[in-house]
Amino acid sequence: MRFRVLGPLEALDGAGRPVRLGAPKQRVLLGMLLLHADRPVPVDRLVDALWPDGPPRSARQVLRTYASALRAALSLDGLSAQPAGYRLVVPPDELDLTVFERLADEGERALAGGDLPLAAERLHGALALWRGPVLADLALATEVLPTVAGLDERRLAVQEIWLETRLALGHHAALVAELRTRLARDPLRERLAGLLMLALYRSGRRAEALAVYTETRQRLAEELGIEPGTELRQRHRDVLTDQDPGPGSAAPPAVPRQLPAVARHFTGRTTELAELTELLGHTDTVVITAIDGMAGIGKTTTVVHWAHRVADRFPDGQLYVNLRGFDASGSVMAPEEALRYLLDALGVPTDLAPAGLDVLAARYRSQLAGRRVLVVLDNARDTAQVRPLLPGSPGCFVVVTSRRRLADLVAGEGARLLTLDLLTPDEARKVLANRIGAGRVAVEPDAVDEIIARCGRLPLALAVTAARAAVRPAYPLSVLAGELRDAPDGLAGDLRAVFSWSYRQLSAPAARLFRLLGLHPGPQAGTPVVASLAGLPPSALRPALAELTSAHLLAEPVPGRYALHDLLRAYATELAATDPERPAARHRMLEHYLHTACAGVARVDPHAYPTPLPPPDAGVAPEEIRDGEHALAWFTAERPALLAAVRLAAEAGLDELAWRLGGAASDLLSLEGAWAELAAVGYLALDAAARLDDREAQSRTHRKVTVALIRLGRFDDAEKQLRCALDIAPDPREEALVHHWMAVLLEARGEYARALTHVQRSGELFTRLGDRIGAVRAQAMAGWLHTNLGEYEVALGQCQEALAQMRALGDEFVQAAALDTIGHAYRHLGEYALAVEYYTQAAEQCGAIGDRHTRAQSLVSLGEVLAETGDPAGARTTWQQALELHEVLGYDTADIHTRLAGLTGTAG
Repeated sequence: MRFRVLGPLEALDGAGRPVRLGAPKQRVLLGMLLLHADRPVPVDRLVDALWPDGPPRSARQVLRTYASALRAALSLDGLSAQPAGYRLVVPPDELDLTVFERLADEGERALAGGDLPLAAERLHGALALWRGPVLADLALATEVLPTVAGLDERRLAVQEIWLETRLALGHHAALVAELRTRLARDPLRERLAGLLMLALYRSGRRAEALAVYTETRQRLAEELGIEPGTELRQRHRDVLTDQDPGPGSAAPPAVPRQLPAVARHFTGRTTELAELTELLGHTDTVVITAIDGMAGIGKTTTVVHWAHRVADRFPDGQLYVNLRGFDASGSVMAPEEALRYLLDALGVPTDLAPAGLDVLAARYRSQLAGRRVLVVLDNARDTAQVRPLLPGSPGCFVVVTSRRRLADLVAGEGARLLTLDLLTPDEARKVLANRIGAGRVAVEPDAVDEIIARCGRLPLALAVTAARAAVRPAYPLSVLAGELRDAPDGLAGDLRAVFSWSYRQLSAPAARLFRLLGLHPGPQAGTPVVASLAGLPPSALRPALAELTSAHLLAEPVPGRYALHDLLRAYATELAATDPERPAARHRMLEHYLHTACAGVARVDPHAYPTPLPPPDAGVAPEEIRDGEHALAWFTAERPALLAAVRLAAEAGLDELAWRLGGAASDLLSLEGAWAELAAVGYLALDAAARLDDREAQSRTHRKVTVALIRLGRFDDAEKQLRCALDIAPDPREEALVHHWMAVLLEARGEYARALTHVQRSGELFTRLGDRIGAVRAQAMAGWLHTNLGEYEVALGQCQEALAQMRALGDEFVQAAALDTIGHAYRHLGEYALAVEYYTQAAEQCGAIGDRHTRAQSLVSLGEVLAETGDPAGARTTWQQALELHEVLGYDTADIHTRLAGLTGTAG
């Protein structure tokens, strides 16, 4: 049976004849399952797709009926109901979408490797599969449209790569008409415009190429209000200077635009802005400026204002990161975390971010080499936090802000230091005039002078006070000045006094929410966790949130996420310390993170072994995690807060929450390979479990911290933890899991026979429990250990059986490891063609599920087989892929470099 979704939905039998697909909603169900082939689709999502106007009460029962009818009509053995939803497993060559992606990927790899004819063939084959818009004959619900739009965008991107390949093959004259037609259909696609310019230029039609740029630029300005991007501007420069850029196929590097929004009422700082601009003339080195000043002096506002003014001088992008050096929650951003964030902005995929600081920093410098990028490192704690984030090549400009004077940067990196002082009285007066109107300021000059003095000429204090005045336009400024004068909280110029005065003007709900926000440990909080913190539905929060943001006591940097300036956070934390609601609100917030994180873990790995959770407290509304992708996105956004929540629970003596939160955070951190952070969180959870004297909690936390210790090479510590876990394992399932990890540890040590004993014991326990997933995972690992013992026939039998069972059970995580083991066994049995086949499948499967470690191993082994069987070109391509993975994972690359050098030597 073959399925086609790239156009009207079709199912074709073995003879190529269309098969009846049944009722319209049954067709929609099949289309949804095929769009997400081999992945579970949540029941709620399917219900929404089938009944976009609202489901009937019997929706789930009807859905089961449709699924049964599809299974019977099409003999869909691969269609199964799972806890996470419905899943349809389709062999790779039986779905046009899968074939399209495979051919497109092969074409892109061939293009990157310089094999232009093969690239053109594969890309053309991929595009030929499209018969029209995705599922063109189905009425799709709104929720499905982004997925369809993403596929359409992918098709357009592949079309452009195919056109680029044909240009590189010299077909420029023949392509001019086709490119004109495509650009006329989609006139805002800059890459198409660039390709048409190149085709015209190579056809000797330079004036027409320049005209294409002019027309495109004008259209972008009129319709979108923007200038062309870096790639198209470079193409224009090439044509103007009569330079052919050549047939290079690399996609243009990402151009980040990360600067926060500019302050609407910024004024003053003329001297400092001029000093910064003067430094732009130094292009022969990395220019570093470190700006220091007291809290609330306006460092960030000044730098962001200046950065927006000069952004056009940095065509390769502007990077911004808040290093949280003085955050009241203590969640200072580690250099590794900052580098991952910056690399992601530069287009280096998050799932390929290396773990080691040195490797991360080297990759970051490589990404910036030869580019003109502005880098703003805001709120730095010290020089050690900043140094790994500095570019290594001329052309980049770095601005660092800190409350401390970073003199070490002068000696080590030649930085220019700039200190921001208090605003002058004239600048402070302009700040107020910009915010409340020049007329009001002119009418009451004495009151204005007193307000300025009471605010200490600090921009933050002036902004808070002006916000109060702005919402009461009829209120005399002399009355505001008097209120500040009579504030019981301190002397003139004390920010706390200004905050206290503004806080006392809030409504009761807004004041309560401000206090409670002081309990949140992260740099930002999303609306759902704020709702749980307050014990209210999100809709009930909106007036208080609006009041706080209007009063400049709370910021909303992105829609639905809120942040406190670190000084305001400190003040809110001080208020919360004496609030009788504090224990209950803190507990609700921690439970929100616990239940949401556990839901995320279950979405990422449906076959994980979760710890049963008690129901959340009243007022806690955990977030609904739709699928694995949503879980990872949530973790990325909430990662600092989640890790801080573990520390907060432990420090507050909430040990039950601390060990459970630590366990969920550990599972999510393991997906990133963040082993050092996982170990730190694991030990916090372990200490909390020990204080509880809870055997189950202790056994689980001993086991989970072991994952990090093994990856960090701390084998003795790992063994101690596992032996403790085994001694107190509360039930056979936990005992089985500990034996499994003991086998992992011993395999890492090279003690394969001992490892086999433990994994066999793990399998026996899982089998007794009726746990098929656990038993099959143990069987797959036993197969790998047999290959290390030279027992290849035994390994082959075990892993082939395990693979079949895992495919039936839908366990994607271990399939890749089993495929790799089968390839290993076939290689040692002399069945090289089969070894290549299985190693290739293993590498592809690892790529699909994000298992970088096993993918790297499979690619190395695949390259070895290709080299041994007389395919040095294939070996070189494969080892180059493996080398890139080893580099980003921080693994030793010397062995791969030696292999590649050997190939080069042989070829020469």
